[in-house]
Amino acid sequence: MISFGGRAGVLLALGVIPALVVAAWLGPPAGGLGFAALGVMVLWFGLIPALRVRVLLRDGVQAQGTVVGSKRARAQGQDGSYTTYSPIVQFTTADGRRVEFTSRVGSGRKPDTGGAVPVRYSRNDPERAGIERASTWMPEAAFWLVIGLGLVVFALVIAIGDYHLVLE
Repeated sequence: MISFGGRAGVLLALGVIPALVVAAWLGPPAGGLGFAALGVMVLWFGLIPALRVRVLLRDGVQAQGTVVGSKRARAQGQDGSYTTYSPIVQFTTADGRRVEFTSRVGSGRKPDTGGAVPVRYSRNDPERAGIERASTWMPEAAFWLVIGLGLVVFALVIAIGDYHLVLE
């Protein structure tokens, strides 16, 4: 199980209700505008982490990190509650500075303390670091991008579907 937390999740939840209200109030095809706006907002929140990671992969400095612990989080899902663990990683920068960060993406399996992981960090801001594996950053970006594209497509279906009905 992968956990996705933060402000983006709250904004998505708060954005669905206004989009539904706008769609119901305006009706199709104008009602699709609420979902289109929500979709664009979600795409934006999906692109921010993806672009941040892309910059780290392109310009970041490689280092070897060590898992020194994990941050435990409990969440409620459809099948009950579950626990996720985000690795806490420590590494040393090229200039000898010791840095510790918590991965933004967790899993249902507790990470092995003492395990070595590849790290990328920003040359200018070593606190901006991440584990260098697609499986640790891609799911979060993909989740938001899929949801955002789905909302935009749904908005187009509402708008085009109603227009098509008017023409017949």
